[in-house]
Amino acid sequence: MRFYKAIRWASVPVSILALLMTGCDASYTSTVSATEAAIEDDVFIEDETESASAYLQKEFTPADESAATAEGIQRIATANNNFAIKMYHQLTKEDTLDNLVFSPYSISSAMALGYVGAKGDTYDEIQQVFDYSAIDQMLPNAAALYNQLNRPNVDYMLSSTNGLWVQQGLDPNPTYLDSINRYLQAEVNPVDFMYDPESARTTINRAIAKQTHDLIPQIIPINGVDEATRSVLTNALYFKGAWYHEFYDGSTESMPFETFQMTGSATSAPMVDMMHQYNGFQYVEDKQAQVIDLPYVGKEISMMVILPKIADKQGLQQLMASLTTEKITSWQAKSDYEDINLYLPKFKMNVRDEELADKLMTMGMPTAFLPAADFSGYHEISPLVFDKVVHQAVIEVDELGTEAAAATTVMDMAASAEEEQEPIIPIVFKADHPFIYMIYHKPTNAILFLGQMVKPSSD
Repeated sequence: MRFYKAIRWASVPVSILALLMTGCDASYTSTVSATEAAIEDDVFIEDETESASAYLQKEFTPADESAATAEGIQRIATANNNFAIKMYHQLTKEDTLDNLVFSPYSISSAMALGYVGAKGDTYDEIQQVFDYSAIDQMLPNAAALYNQLNRPNVDYMLSSTNGLWVQQGLDPNPTYLDSINRYLQAEVNPVDFMYDPESARTTINRAIAKQTHDLIPQIIPINGVDEATRSVLTNALYFKGAWYHEFYDGSTESMPFETFQMTGSATSAPMVDMMHQYNGFQYVEDKQAQVIDLPYVGKEISMMVILPKIADKQGLQQLMASLTTEKITSWQAKSDYEDINLYLPKFKMNVRDEELADKLMTMGMPTAFLPAADFSGYHEISPLVFDKVVHQAVIEVDELGTEAAAATTVMDMAASAEEEQEPIIPIVFKADHPFIYMIYHKPTNAILFLGQMVKPSSD
């Protein structure tokens, strides 16, 4: 009962990734009638989303982790984190500063659905970019990580949902379907892209909206799929958690937050709602940054906030450029419990990226998007290529905690001491200038969300 009576939610991030696949076989014809009656576009009913009590009571179907090992699970989490940092550098390499939130776990989970069906160079390139192990080793350990993240928990809500939306009459390889269902718990949903793409789009959007508790109501925009679309691979990730050390509403006050122009000079600082508390937290610092770990109730999920010591654009960019998985691991290992006088702004951001395909090709996997793509493990006859990769993430942080969601879609088209001591002087951690943050699963260190707060607001 503690889950929905004693806890007041504060932090919610959400992420969705959609991969759209198209086919090269223009002669393919659907053998099934159009999708069931069209639904009014983008109309979502709030009470259809899952309540906290329903979340606890739902039946959980675990993925098959019978062949997983402790080393293999850690390998999956490390691969996720390596990809997280590589993608972060891709997303921030332009000489601009902006708010950012994305979910490496959501992107990696959706891409895993494609990896299972890939062959040849397509397989090799996806493996290299996402740091996956060989498919027979990856799947049971990915299943184990999925189970750890998805088992209903009395302390917070966390869910990751994989989906395959496939053209009616296009029957994927049974071995492929068995693998994605057995190990990735992917739901297979027939729709009719060929004769009713708009209804198919609406059906997918409604499902994603429900999975992200309406934080992401439209992952696929109007005309986002068409008659050439053959499959859409999706992952929706939702988290809602309350701070272990809750902020008191009455301590929040308006304060300036420094932002920086291209020249590196400070602009006139906009005002933010700055939360405040004095408490004990895991903390570490080095020459570049102060780093604090803010746990959510249950202490299995935490937000790490990385604040550059130099409060200008150059200081932030140097910190961004030097961010590595090794540095994050070092901060976690070296942190100590300290008394902290903490100031953290409330923030909310909604970031959408429809150009993820370009970034993935730049990172080393172009073949999946070219006619030479080989997804014969998915379907032996109809050639497919990745067409679009759409990712959207939302996060809201306030005195109570965090709510966040992310979604990823991949689309393919036809062709895809007891003694008295001196008074302790607390460390001041004042996030009144741009910082990096991440939300991660402490038992495995898997990064769920990663981003940066640069401007006070982004909707």
